[in-house]
Amino acid sequence: MRADDASVTSATDLNSRKLCSTTGSTSAQNVKRRLAPRADLREFRTITECLTGLENKAVDAMTNDDANLAGFTAQPQHRGKFRLVGLRLSDERYGIGIRKGRAGLRRKVNEALARMTRDGSWRRFAERHFGPAGYRYEPPPPITETG
Repeated sequence: MRADDASVTSATDLNSRKLCSTTGSTSAQNVKRRLAPRADLREFRTITECLTGLENKAVDAMTNDDANLAGFTAQPQHRGKFRLVGLRLSDERYGIGIRKGRAGLRRKVNEALARMTRDGSWRRFAERHFGPAGYRYEPPPPITETG
């Protein structure tokens, strides 16, 4: 949302609003299908185009994953222009894909993630990069492996 617009406090407030997201975004489809079916969904090729549309008032709000939104909002050139509403519209997980058979690399990545959690660097990184946006980051998810 633009910083000067406090009219959206729940997902249903997006009904009849111009909502922007990147083409094919899961978050936008969840909002449109389940939470605000009357939202006027506008899809842009990139998140930057969507952000420009929000800044220029071509759209009223944008949706994407939390980290992307917080990252853009926290950038020095955007500070004070936008705000995160903080709605949890879906639960989408991040992952790191490693080619099968690369057990050594997988072990190194898992060790690095575990170390970042243990030594607090995950938290410091999140605070430094997302904190200026007011983003309430979550602790890293547990490390899981699938075949």
